[in-house]
Amino acid sequence: MSKSAIKLLWVMFLFGFVFSGVTAFGAPKIDRAKIKLDVERTPQFQDSRYGSSGSGDSWLAVRVEFELTGDKDEWLDEAEMNYKLLIPRKNDRLVLLEQTIKVIDLKCGTKLNSVVYVRPTFIEKICGSTRPDLGKTSAYVDFRANGQLLHVDPITVDGAGMPRGWFKLKELSKVKKYMSDISPRSKTPFGVLDYDYYVSEKAD
Repeated sequence: MSKSAIKLLWVMFLFGFVFSGVTAFGAPKIDRAKIKLDVERTPQFQDSRYGSSGSGDSWLAVRVEFELTGDKDEWLDEAEMNYKLLIPRKNDRLVLLEQTIKVIDLKCGTKLNSVVYVRPTFIEKICGSTRPDLGKTSAYVDFRANGQLLHVDPITVDGAGMPRGWFKLKELSKVKKYMSDISPRSKTPFGVLDYDYYVSEKAD
């Protein structure tokens, strides 16, 4: 390949990189983000050959509402949402859940919504109850694109008695940790419900 052809390909690569939806120099920023904790019951489907399927057990839902700065014709191709959840055990000690969920096709200038879940059997095993104690549960999420943090202020809900900035405390290293018990919406019975309301998750 000639030097001129190589130079042309290099210029085309740089042009595409700079003007893509995510760039190292100026990714859209997260704005007006907030977390809401909720309890949602397993949906029951009436078309099962076994009759009504679904137990109606309680899932912990972690809802995140946010906006992306930029014009409505701009998009962020992909972002990582890194979650931390502190859930009280039945002995009043805490467990830490961590998970990264990748979301795609994020439109700038509009309100966006995402949700992840903690399954009922995990709640019962850890909490000794079929319903999580929302008042004592803490949640944190950060957004990153190409390794770049997309916001300045932390996005968090602090449970009762939990200090601000708990997600940075070195004492968390002593808390029992679970790395795969936060479920993306698409991996739960809620995946087909209100499909267009939530941002799309990247397939594994």
